[in-house]
Amino acid sequence: MNYFLAVFQSTPLWVYLIFLSCVFVGIRSRTSRTISFNRLLLLPILVLIWSFGYLVEKYGISRATISVWLFAISFGSSIGWWTHQSVVVKVHRKEKRITIPGTWSILILSVLLFLSKYSFGYLHAVAAGAKEHILIFGSDLFISGTITGIFLGKFVSFLGKIRKSRK
Repeated sequence: MNYFLAVFQSTPLWVYLIFLSCVFVGIRSRTSRTISFNRLLLLPILVLIWSFGYLVEKYGISRATISVWLFAISFGSSIGWWTHQSVVVKVHRKEKRITIPGTWSILILSVLLFLSKYSFGYLHAVAAGAKEHILIFGSDLFISGTITGIFLGKFVSFLGKIRKSRK
């Protein structure tokens, strides 16, 4: 028990603020909402920047790093697109807005992404050479890339619905 308390006490305040932001955005996403087309793009872009920044910080840019990450993003994008094809949205073309139904998936995915970043970040901080271990390297990049891809795939699915509404 003292070990977990020490871990949480040594965690910087800004990490808790990021966690609270993830929870806040996720809870707000539980109900249907009407948002601008531009705002629809905001969360996938933020997640992509966070994921890429983490990749560069922890592993650097190499052919292996980018390959694993892009494969995971492609995999996650397929899941995100496929799971949101049946979601019914209402497009308000004149106002450039879209009404999307509420979902728990944003909360779940954002908290999972945070927990994976926190866990692997902690592992890198306390275990020298952790990032050289192929299983840690692959798992970290695959989890991060997959969740990022799901957000991107969801956006692409909604973008397709916006474009179809023109016809």
